[in-house]
Order: sequence, then C-alpha cells, then structure tokens
Amino acid sequence: MAQETMSADAWGAVLNLPGPVSEAVHRRAMADPDYASDLLACKDTPVFRDFLLGEEPPAPSHGSLALIGGAAASTVKWAVSGFANVDDETYRRRLDTCAACKHQKIRPQQAVYALAGTEENICGLCGCLLRTKARQAHARCPDTDPANPGHDRWGGAKT
Repeated sequence: MAQETMSADAWGAVLNLPGPVSEAVHRRAMADPDYASDLLACKDTPVFRDFLLGEEPPAPSHGSLALIGGAAASTVKWAVSGFANVDDETYRRRLDTCAACKHQKIRPQQAVYALAGTEENICGLCGCLLRTKARQAHARCPDTDPANPGHDRWGGAKT
C-alpha cells in the first residue's frame, strides 16, 4: 500500500501498533515523506518508533507578535465586511482544499494559539487557524493555485 494513501488504521498495522496512529501522526505522515520514511524504517524498533510517534512537529516560523497583528488586521477587515461569512458549500470547498494542501500544519504549542482556545490546524504559510479563516468571506488563501496562477488555491483572484 502506498504511504500517500494509507489510513490511520493501516499506519497502525504497518507500525505494529495495537490500533491506529493518532490523527496528528497520520496527518504528518501524509504531509511529510521524510517523517513517513523514518516511521517505516523504525517500525521494528519500538523505542525509536515510539519516539517518532510522540515527537511534536517543528513549530512554524511565525512569531507571536506577527500572528497577533495579522489576526487583529483580519478581524478589522471582517468587521468592515459586516462579519460576513461564506456559505456552507464554499466553506466545505475551502476546507477540502486546505486538507489536501502541503502547507496545512498541526497547531504548534505556542501561547498565541493556546489563547485562541482551539485545536484546529493552521496554514503553514500565514499561521492562520484554518477553520476560522476558511469561514470568513474576506479571507484569501496565501498560496497561488498551480493550475491557475492568477488565483489563490480557494479560487480567489490574486491581488
């Protein structure tokens, strides 16, 4: 079975675990080929395997002040828009796009995220909370759509 399509249950079986790997390990193994390769190389050495299973992913390079400033600016834009949110179909489409994106990251153990009171994933490019950003009508994906360079991955025009 190709590691790009392995379920959490399949990862657990391959790694000789009594059940599936955690959601965080599964997402990281799907997004990071080096991590997946390391897991497979250590599958028969529990001490190393278990270390990798418990290892936190590297923190993004987003400083807390920059994240707070970005959140404040986004909140002002959202307020100016009348706190407009996208419809449910657009929201689901945006989340699906984020779920398939290589930049989606597990929320790091950083105080600014703990203050947000949520466990949702973040965008590795901008540091935003994915579910929160995807819901806001004014928000745009920071990455360019490789199939349509004039647009972001959510289909919005790049400005």
